[in-house]
Amino acid sequence: MKPAPTLFHTTALLVVIQAIIGGLVVLGYAETSIHIELGYLVFLLALATLAGAGLSRPRHKPALAIACLLVLLILVQGALGFAWLGSKNDVILAVHFTNALAIYGLSIAGAFTTLSWSRMAAPSSRLSETDTS
Repeated sequence: MKPAPTLFHTTALLVVIQAIIGGLVVLGYAETSIHIELGYLVFLLALATLAGAGLSRPRHKPALAIACLLVLLILVQGALGFAWLGSKNDVILAVHFTNALAIYGLSIAGAFTTLSWSRMAAPSSRLSETDTS
C-alpha cells in the first residue's frame, strides 16, 4: 500500500475542516489562532504528501504536480493570511478566500486522482507477471 493516497485523502479532509473554521472565524464563532494552528498542520501534511508522492513508485506525475502546487498555494495562503492580520485590507481577504477555494479544489482533485494511482501495480510485480521461466 502506498502512503501517498492516504496522505492526499487526509490533506483533503483537513483542508475542508480548515475552510469551515475559516468561515467560523469570519462570522466570529472561532478564534483566529485555531485557524492559524490548523493552517500550519495542513502545510506540514501537504509537505508530507509531496514527499510521499515524490518517493512512491510507480511515480504518478499528475499526483506529484498536484502535491507540488498544493504546497505552493498553501505557502501563499499563509502569507496572505498574515498580511491580512497586519492590515485588515479587504482586498487581501478576498484574495485569501479565492486562494482557499483553489486549495480546496486542488486537494479534492488530488484525492480523486489518487484513486486510480492506488490501483497501479508496482513495476516489479508487472515484471513477475510476464516472467514465465
